[in-house]
Amino acid sequence: MGANVSAYLRSPANDPRIFGKSEISLAESFRDQAVIAIENVRLFNEVQAKTRELEESLQQQTATADVLKVISRSASDLNSVMNTLTRSAAELCKAELSALYLRDGDLMIARGMAGVDGTRMDFLRDTPLRIDNSGAGRALQTGSILNMADVERDGTETTKKFGEALGFNSILFVPLMREGRGIGVFALGRKRTGEYSQREVELLQTFADQAVIAIENSRLFEEVQARTRELSKSLEDLRAAQERLVQTEKLASLGQLTAGIAHEIKNPLNFVNNFSALSAELVDEMNDVRMMRLLRPRNARRSMRSVSCSRATSKRSSSTASAPTRSSRTCSSTPVKVPASIVRLTSTR
Repeated sequence: MGANVSAYLRSPANDPRIFGKSEISLAESFRDQAVIAIENVRLFNEVQAKTRELEESLQQQTATADVLKVISRSASDLNSVMNTLTRSAAELCKAELSALYLRDGDLMIARGMAGVDGTRMDFLRDTPLRIDNSGAGRALQTGSILNMADVERDGTETTKKFGEALGFNSILFVPLMREGRGIGVFALGRKRTGEYSQREVELLQTFADQAVIAIENSRLFEEVQARTRELSKSLEDLRAAQERLVQTEKLASLGQLTAGIAHEIKNPLNFVNNFSALSAELVDEMNDVRMMRLLRPRNARRSMRSVSCSRATSKRSSSTASAPTRSSRTCSSTPVKVPASIVRLTSTR
């Protein structure tokens, strides 16, 4: 452009001359082209910035969708959700370190980590954070975001110790809040110094909110599981009690049936038993009678005939009784002895 303008200029230094219309028109044309070029560059930069913004937004939405997918699929696996959150936050914010701490009494324990090797991972696991005046402690207690541009300059002793051990110079702390109470801290560290941008802060706040949702889902899932186990045990106990009750009722019914059958069997058995006993006594007495017959034939015949013979003594009108004569003697035979068993058997019938 400068060469073209100088070609049209009449350049003797000592020859002042006013530019002609063609020269002015040419300069204006170059001016307009310069404006167009500048505007094109501006628009190109805007498009590039808008494209980068859209790409970052797409990445953020993709990462958020992945996290939500993990949360929905792994309600009982909280460690998997925490690791996914920290990994996504480190990738989107161009950070070398990402860690998620959850509160446990007066301490905070690392549950999710990204961007650390085995040694530093062991350091994070074995070194819980106290809820004190450190950066993470202040973020948890106050519920406010702490954007630390230079750890060596602005950090506490605990933060400096972690910075030296893990190799970060700037860090961002975002608290995890549930019902106004801090339950953990999301930490993002970078090797370079400088504050995190507002977009990065908002992004990490989104991940912190999703972490709270995941923690709440895990807690509710564990409560449901515990309640389900209690109900299952109660149901098993109820079934066992019902089975015992049914068994008891069956045994009671069987007992009543057995008692009725026994009662029905007992009456004829008692009759048979009594009849057998009486028959045995009768046999014994008959044997006794038989023996008596063998030993005393006459007396046995008289007793078995059951005859009682008495001859009446003639009453005479004499004042003194005379000795019995052959005609007046009384002949009485011994009464018949009926066995007692026969009497009892007769009365039983």
